[in-house]
Amino acid sequence: MNVEHVCDQLHARLDLDPAPWPDDCLRSFVGYAEDTEIDALLRDSLRRRRLAFLRARVPAHLAAADDRSRRACALLLQVLSEAPSVLVEHLLESPALEGWLCGPPTADSVSALGGFLAAAQLAHPDVTLRWSAGVAPLHLGRVVVTGLGAGVVDSLDDGSLRVTGDTGVVEIDPTALAHDDTGVTCTGTAVATVLPRTRLGELVLDGLDPRLRETPLPVEPLRAGEARAQHWVDLVDAGTALLESVEPPAARQVRRALRVLVPHEQLDGRVYGMRRLEMISSTAERTVGAFGISLGEEDPLQIAESLVHEHAHTRLRALLWDRPMHRADNLRYEAPWRRDPRPISGLVQGIAAFTLVTEFYRAAWQVRCADAWPGADAPSAASLLSTMNNKREEVLYGIRQALDADELLSFGRDFLLLSAEVLSRASDQPVSSV
Repeated sequence: MNVEHVCDQLHARLDLDPAPWPDDCLRSFVGYAEDTEIDALLRDSLRRRRLAFLRARVPAHLAAADDRSRRACALLLQVLSEAPSVLVEHLLESPALEGWLCGPPTADSVSALGGFLAAAQLAHPDVTLRWSAGVAPLHLGRVVVTGLGAGVVDSLDDGSLRVTGDTGVVEIDPTALAHDDTGVTCTGTAVATVLPRTRLGELVLDGLDPRLRETPLPVEPLRAGEARAQHWVDLVDAGTALLESVEPPAARQVRRALRVLVPHEQLDGRVYGMRRLEMISSTAERTVGAFGISLGEEDPLQIAESLVHEHAHTRLRALLWDRPMHRADNLRYEAPWRRDPRPISGLVQGIAAFTLVTEFYRAAWQVRCADAWPGADAPSAASLLSTMNNKREEVLYGIRQALDADELLSFGRDFLLLSAEVLSRASDQPVSSV
């Protein structure tokens, strides 16, 4: 089946023609306003980008495929073209999708498409997907793993298989599988790894999938059931619970924007001129929907801040794909939150993230002043106010730098001025403890 034809079908079925952004979209975008129209536009922007990658990159994987994988992909494309829209949308929003498509084509790499379809099917068990018996069972077969139940298979770049089942996710050695024309059966102790999942934000902690690694930072290969994995889950849940208590609209946006957490190993921040246990967090354009953090000082407040920060980057990337704010990067500008000068793109991203972080600390300060802080280990109102004021001044400095940039477009100028307006709410707060 022709890749171009399938992508055209999906584009039309999902109604992905670019829609005009409302004139006041920035007012809803900057801050935590609940706006279903903006949320829909951001989701469509992501789906459009990922569908374009499918159109552009699947042919290269097909060209490198062996006959078996090429036949399997033809059936996969047919299944995809007929799949319910909710499953196609889930596939296009998978954070690892671009990492797979942009990876080197191999004899069987194209069959990984089946894994993304299978994961979408598992996420929506009430939706029926017609699997073809002729599709390669290692990528689409039903699997039974002792202690896991029935599951579906996703092939990883390192040759291992990820099985998502009724009670968790495992990675297994494919040589331990015995398979026939209709499926795969795995018994005994072939299970190697289970990916942990947070309870509150429903984030999968994935330090195993190489398609999600967009930075040179080392990651922790966490396994559910181990003490270290449970420690991560407990801390991320604590940060999520704090965010839900302090700023519920922000927590709802984070839940919509972020699906996968890549757990970074803690580096010694002193090597980079920071505190020893400085928290490090990151997102990347190619893996939108995933983000990475280290645990820093293991403070739920820091974790909540990182959730806000990285979700802001995620949302802004989806907006910029449709509505550019600046021309190509040419010059470098001083950014108060970085030691190295930043291009205009990095400056705008930092302004977007730290504007929302400032808003978060304003809400946290107000909750603390009202003696409504959740839990016993409450920071002082003075420390929260100091953090809010410091971050506000840093962002305002960044905005002044960006407004002088020759690369800035009118939409970007509007964004910066509105960010400054949002920050003015924080400037009305006293500069000393209440």
